[in-house]
Amino acid sequence: MNAAPIPHNEETRLNALRNLNILNTERQEEFDALTEMVSQMIDVPFSALTLIDENTQYIKSEAGGGYGVKETRRDESFCQHTIMQDAIFEVNDALEHNLFKNSPFVVGGPKIRFYAGATLKSSDGFNLGALCVLDSKPRKLTDEHREVLCEYAKQVIQMIEN
Repeated sequence: MNAAPIPHNEETRLNALRNLNILNTERQEEFDALTEMVSQMIDVPFSALTLIDENTQYIKSEAGGGYGVKETRRDESFCQHTIMQDAIFEVNDALEHNLFKNSPFVVGGPKIRFYAGATLKSSDGFNLGALCVLDSKPRKLTDEHREVLCEYAKQVIQMIEN
């Protein structure tokens, strides 16, 4: 898999993430309820809430058992590409995408084919992670689904920062 570029503000982004004291904490019921709601509203089998530090993607919540782990390597994650932008990052068919066709999450379990992630942007402007939806079959988000994903990503940041 090709590594994503590092955000230009990586050092201050990482400091902002660490200052939230949310890495390496237990999963919280309110995040689990939110990821479950997102899965239902967008009609996908998996959703996740991730936070990304210099080497690790922390999976703070998931619905549907997409990853089945608490963390993965950053360089293998889809969400590392999401934090590089403010718009939704969408991969309609990972098997056809040059960056992801050899990913262990595509060729092995959970056999991701579709990914869409909305950036979790802190109130001070740092992209900390993603709220993402995944499927084992190719698909495309509707405009309504994009709105749902963005609105819930904003809600996640509010929950994290309060």
